[in-house]
Amino acid sequence: MSLTLSDILNFRKIESPVFIVGAPRSGTSLLYRILQHHSSFKLQHYQKSSKVELTESLIFQYPYKILGSEQLDYMLNNKEKYNEFLNSTEWIRKYQNTVLAQKIVPKILAKSNSSLIKEIVWQLTMTHFLVATFFYYAKQARNVKRIIEKTPQSIFMLPEIKKTFPQAKLLFIYRHPIDVFSSYKKRFKITQQLNNSQSSLGWLKITKEKFCEDYELSINLALQEKNKNSQQFMMVAYESLVEYPQKTITEICDFINESFEEQCLVQNQSDSINWKVDPDLFGTINKRTKNWTEFIDERDGQFIENRLNTIMKLLNYNKYTN
Repeated sequence: MSLTLSDILNFRKIESPVFIVGAPRSGTSLLYRILQHHSSFKLQHYQKSSKVELTESLIFQYPYKILGSEQLDYMLNNKEKYNEFLNSTEWIRKYQNTVLAQKIVPKILAKSNSSLIKEIVWQLTMTHFLVATFFYYAKQARNVKRIIEKTPQSIFMLPEIKKTFPQAKLLFIYRHPIDVFSSYKKRFKITQQLNNSQSSLGWLKITKEKFCEDYELSINLALQEKNKNSQQFMMVAYESLVEYPQKTITEICDFINESFEEQCLVQNQSDSINWKVDPDLFGTINKRTKNWTEFIDERDGQFIENRLNTIMKLLNYNKYTN
């Protein structure tokens, strides 16, 4: 039986997926790992050594380039469901190609950051149906009761997410800026030592100036969304998650309308894998994973804290530097 528009309309109306957003290196993967142990999000028949799968679908970022490996990976390489998704959305993609070929939509988006304009374009190109269809089949491929997905950059796609899933729950995790920036440097150092290709290092080569710009932008977006949409948008401090994991996860579960489950905080043997590029991600939740002074100097730390002084006060962060 082929999928109909009515099916997708109903799916969008009743489905309440959870999207974890935030800045890279702020704890999004840790929260994603924890929640995947919940019975509503748990992968039932995943065959790898760990029952946790951290692939980002990137479907909101690149809905017009859906032939990438990320979408198939998010479906756990289930080619049958992925092909069903492609077949069901062929007419949408043809329509999009016609619209995009006029170059009107790209010009509109390039000239405006308005949430309303982004929503209108998203709907005009029927992208909300395409993305909803992707998650319709992804839910089957992952064999879960409820969809959960983590893509930090989705903080910049809030209008599109809410247009696609009006009942979505969004979790924004944030962290002290010095710890975030030093985490970039730590990951860069480890990745370099492992002789990974230079292409895999690109996103880690962020300057302190660009980091401050991105951090401030994402935090401001999160604060604005929290103020106007507190029923769907929750801000979670990384420090609270690692210091008081049970309390914080209980609050998160309550927010997303799930019951707290102890198994979220239990270290499963299958999770005790040695992922060399990020050894602290799996296993026991650690309150402290590094000393920031080993990866950035005092001067850079002062620059970041001075530049982000206002934001840090809003988040109740104290300065690390003198």
